[in-house]
Order: sequence, then structure tokens, then C-alpha cells
Amino acid sequence: MEKVIPPFNFSTIEPGLYRSAFPIEMNFGFLRTLSLRSVLCLSPGLLHKIPDSGGASLSSFCSENDITVHSIEIGENKEPFQEMDPEGVREAVRTALDTSQRPLLVVCISGIERTGCVVACVRKQQQQWALTASIDEYSRFLGTKTANLLDLQFIESYRD
Repeated sequence: MEKVIPPFNFSTIEPGLYRSAFPIEMNFGFLRTLSLRSVLCLSPGLLHKIPDSGGASLSSFCSENDITVHSIEIGENKEPFQEMDPEGVREAVRTALDTSQRPLLVVCISGIERTGCVVACVRKQQQQWALTASIDEYSRFLGTKTANLLDLQFIESYRD
């Protein structure tokens, strides 16, 4: 029997829309249970990378399982002069909200900052969540990390 281990920071955003850290081979059994149609990768540089432990890449897994990969580089917010690409985030939000792509999994390296910002923007735009609720959810995935103020400002100012 295949192991069913969810990726780190896995959660349901809404039916058919999920989020997580970048899946590795031991998570592929779990991903099969989701019957994914698409993966939205916000860390495109990792798609073809084979993990240090060996095994298959996410790109190979998606190919073998007829899963469409949407690769969107949105960048990240970092002091002093690095900012997320607003147009990239808009494209990611539109992809996440496109029901023809579902079931869809949104991933980035940790499932925290990039994924968290995109999910918060989905919550604000589609689900009409209050800013404080969107930021609260973003913060829950941080664990012991401190919230990136630039991420919080980006979420607050996001408009489609």
C-alpha cells in the first residue's frame, strides 16, 4: 500500500483548491488522492529539480499523472529593494480562481510567504474576507517565523 503523507503546510482553501509547501516524492501518494487537474507553482526553479535524497521531481510526477503545471514567478518581498510582482500575483490569483483548472494545488518552496500572499489575495478578492482575517490566516502558517511586513503591506494594498 502506498504511503499517504501530505506535504508540509497542506490545507484546503475551498473545495477543489489546496495549498502546500513544495511536494516531494513521499507526498506523491497523497497528491494522487486529490485527483489534481493542475498545480500552480510559485517557485518555478524547483519544478525540475530532483531532491537531494533522489527520487522523482514534481514535474515528472505531474507529467506521469496528466496534471497541468502553471509556473508563475511572482518573486518575493525582501528588504531593502525586492518586491513581489503585482502582475504575477494577479495572474496567480486568476489561475487559482479558474474553476476549469480544479482540483488545483498552489505551492511554493515552504508553502508560507508566496503561497500565503496569493491565498490572502484570493480570500480578499473572491471570498470577501476582511483584511484582518486574511492576515490572520497568513500568520498561522508562519509557525515560529515573524510576519514579513512587506508581505502584509502587499496583501493590504492588493487590488485586481
